[in-house]
Amino acid sequence: MSAGANFFVVACAILIFSIINLSIGPVINRVVSSSWGTSNCQELVDKYEEDKIEKPDMSEQTRKEREINIRKCKNKKAFHNMEYTLFIFNIFIGFVCVLLGLYGLQKEIIPKTGYIGMGCGLVGFVLTLVYVIYNGIVYTNYHDSDIYKIDGDGAFAELNEKEGAYECFYYKKNDTDAI
Repeated sequence: MSAGANFFVVACAILIFSIINLSIGPVINRVVSSSWGTSNCQELVDKYEEDKIEKPDMSEQTRKEREINIRKCKNKKAFHNMEYTLFIFNIFIGFVCVLLGLYGLQKEIIPKTGYIGMGCGLVGFVLTLVYVIYNGIVYTNYHDSDIYKIDGDGAFAELNEKEGAYECFYYKKNDTDAI
């Protein structure tokens, strides 16, 4: 196969994988809450700052819970925005590269087509890698589900023979992030 045909095949693969990725994205397909993108995190921050001034005797637990909610809100919103931006960017890159490859099949290859394709592919790969890592962090920590954190053996609790009850590995009393 010629260089133009190789470029066209790889560009089509990128476009196809981008479309598949678009069809399984958790935010776009509403697997997670649809309010992640419309959350007003600044309102939570402002309210927290006002309450810190008005109620200086706020308990440490309340303060910690409010900070956790603010962090969750910001991470969910960033995840939502990153997913939409990344998917649109990858489809755009795939479409441009398909057009460049198609032009290379029809006539002659544009001299810098390979560099354009490698640059766009590298940017798309880096953004996708960041998205996958961030997806793992946000989706597993903030998605409301009944899935417990487990250890390497797949267990989330251990039998305490003295008390005759199970103790969770990652659960701490009054810890909202433990499960």
